[in-house]
Amino acid sequence: MRARKAAGVAGSPSWLGAGFLLLSFALRGFAVDRFPRGNLFEFSIGAAFFAMATFSVAKSRRDLRWLGVFVTAFVVLLLMIASTSGYVEADEVVPSLQSYWLPIHVTVATLAVGVLTVGAIVSGLYLLSDREVGGERFWRKLPSAPALERFSYSLHIIGFPLWTFTLIAGAIWAREARGAYWTRDPKEVWTFVIWTVYAAYLHARATKNTPRRTANWIAIVGFVCIIINYTVVNFYFIGMHSYAQ
Repeated sequence: MRARKAAGVAGSPSWLGAGFLLLSFALRGFAVDRFPRGNLFEFSIGAAFFAMATFSVAKSRRDLRWLGVFVTAFVVLLLMIASTSGYVEADEVVPSLQSYWLPIHVTVATLAVGVLTVGAIVSGLYLLSDREVGGERFWRKLPSAPALERFSYSLHIIGFPLWTFTLIAGAIWAREARGAYWTRDPKEVWTFVIWTVYAAYLHARATKNTPRRTANWIAIVGFVCIIINYTVVNFYFIGMHSYAQ
């Protein structure tokens, strides 16, 4: 009973946390006098907001008190990294980003990352749900494995179309800015790689003979690709998206 009450109290500030992240986004926009999605720091704030918002909205529809600690921990880690390694001073964006596609393309991308982040966390919990620690079922308070798997799938079928739009919108923007839909830029390549992996997950999930665990491992690989895209690619690959640093 105490644990249930504590979980309820701890889950209540999730909307407050999402609100503070939205406020941070707005203040950054006022500081730079533009839509604040022009670098990795601003993208990270957006992804953190959408991850918290996804959890908060889902929590209002079902009992997800067990999920709050994992989502919050990831968001805190993301904000720590963004505030240290990825922080840049408020400034104008490069000319190539001065387009109406910036708020459209990048906002949908951050929304997709936020939803897929929560989906990856649930997939990870599903893969761990049948493990044993100390002779007992891993985290006995978790929902059943089938329930975790279905919830993860519901998140991924929302995140995948959003990422598909991100890929298409990026190609259209590239055509307007650089005269070509595809230039083999590292970020473009990795965006397509991520799309392909998640498409493979949905295909595996829809294939009758493919084990659910195999499908969810593919989803985890997709999220690892997202992390690579916004860390290694941004900092170590030279391309048209180098301004993300």
